Amino acid sequence: MSVYLQNLTVRLAQGVGKLSPETRELHKNYFLSAQQPDGGFSGREGGSDLYYTTFAMRGLSILGELYGEVADRIESYLKPQLTSHQTIVDFFSLFYAANLLKISSGRDIFQDADPSWRMQVATFLETLRREDGGYAKAPEGNAGSTYHTFLVLLVLQLLECPIPNPEKAITLRPFTLCRSANSHTFLIPSGLCAKSMMTRKGRPSNSFIRPGA
Repeated sequence: MSVYLQNLTVRLAQGVGKLSPETRELHKNYFLSAQQPDGGFSGREGGSDLYYTTFAMRGLSILGELYGEVADRIESYLKPQLTSHQTIVDFFSLFYAANLLKISSGRDIFQDADPSWRMQVATFLETLRREDGGYAKAPEGNAGSTYHTFLVLLVLQLLECPIPNPEKAITLRPFTLCRSANSHTFLIPSGLCAKSMMTRKGRPSNSFIRPGA
C-alpha cells in the first residue's frame, strides 16, 4: 500500500482503538447495514459508488471487520469495475480498494489480470502529464491539476511504480479549495502531500513544487 495511505490508516486505527467496544460495534453495524445488494456502498444518493465504497472499506478495515462475507460481497462489486471506464478519482478509488481488500482479507481482484497490467496503467497515467510537470484531470486537460497529480502519485505508489521524471518541476498550489454538497468550502493539502511523496531519501526537495498562481 502507498506509504502515505498506510500511515494515515495506522493513525486512524490507533484512534479507533481508543473507542469503547459499544461505540465500535455501533459503527460496525452502520457500515454493514449500508452495504448495497451488489456489495458496494452508495453516497448521498443513487447506487453503489467506487469513491464511497473506499471510505466504507477504510472504516471496516480500521474496525477490524473487513473480512468474511462482507469482503466477499465487496470483491463481487469491485471485479466488474476492472473493465469499466473510470475517472481519475474512481481510478484511484479502485486501486486503493483493491489494495485494502488484499491486505485485510487476502482477496486479490487482480490475480487473473495480464502480468503487464501495472505497466499499462502507469503508461496511461503518463499520457496525462503536462508541460507544467503535473497531471491533468482528463486526456483533454491542458494543464496539470494539483489534486489529480496527488491522486496519480498515490496510484503509482499503490502500483509500486516509480514516478517518471521526478526532476521535472511541478507548479502546484500547496492546498486545493473544495466545496461540499452543502456549499461549505474547505482546503485539502493535496499539493503538500504530493510534495512529501516526491521526496528523495526522506528529505523534502524544494525543486519539485513551486507555489502556483
